[in-house]
Amino acid sequence: MLAPSIKILNIGVGDPREELLSDVYNLIEEILDMLDIQEKIINKKEIESTTIDGYGFGGYGTIVREVIDIIRYVAKQEGLYLDPIYTGRAF
Repeated sequence: MLAPSIKILNIGVGDPREELLSDVYNLIEEILDMLDIQEKIINKKEIESTTIDGYGFGGYGTIVREVIDIIRYVAKQEGLYLDPIYTGRAF
């Protein structure tokens, strides 16, 4: 609401797309309710259009070479350490 021009990018790292979309939408609804915000700031179509899925790399907890390689690269280049389950896959 404070920065409406900023779009959220949703990256799925394992769950099926429909489950991911449903979970994200439900979380947004819960947060709006918790903050007592009546305005709808995002709709399901926007969530769908900003969701990239398919970054499971073998399923939860599976460590694969591609993810380890990017974690090492980012750590070496930027000093930023990513975890192999979520941020490393998304990055």
